[in-house]
This record gives sequence, C-alpha cells and structure tokens, in this order.
Amino acid sequence: MSTWSEVGTTVNLSVEGCSVVKLQVGTVRKRYLNKKRLYEYKRVSLNVPRRFHKIVEPLLGKQLQMRVSAKEGVITITLNVSNDAFQP
Repeated sequence: MSTWSEVGTTVNLSVEGCSVVKLQVGTVRKRYLNKKRLYEYKRVSLNVPRRFHKIVEPLLGKQLQMRVSAKEGVITITLNVSNDAFQP
C-alpha cells in the first residue's frame, strides 16, 4: 500500500485568464521484501479547479496522452484522448 505525504514545497502558478493553481509535491513510500525495505519517490500533482470539472469529467477513466512544454516561463500542459496503446 502506498501513502502520500506533503513535503514542504508548493509552487504557485497563475494560469493566464483562468485561475491560480498549486503544484503539490509529495513522497510516496512503498515497502517491499516482506516490509523490510522501503522505496520512496517524489510525486507531483496538479489539482483542477472546481469550475473546470465539467470540462474534465468526460475524460475521467480514459487513457490520455500528455504533452508538456515550457517556453519563456510559461508551462503548457496538453491532454489528448488516446485511442492507441500507450506511446511515450
């Protein structure tokens, strides 16, 4: 079983003409070898503001392709519905 815990860093982002969101960073801890060893890794998440839920709801449970680009301090995240198997 994995657990999620907050670590001190959050970054405020302003989405142009939309809303202010935070990138949240957490640590996932997984035990292995009969719970003798612990594997940890960082995970970044982005919460979708409530006013966009109706736009995002049709995509729930579907496989999405995600493209991320950064240019001049602007991060653009594009999600497309993928009909094919996962291709990075």
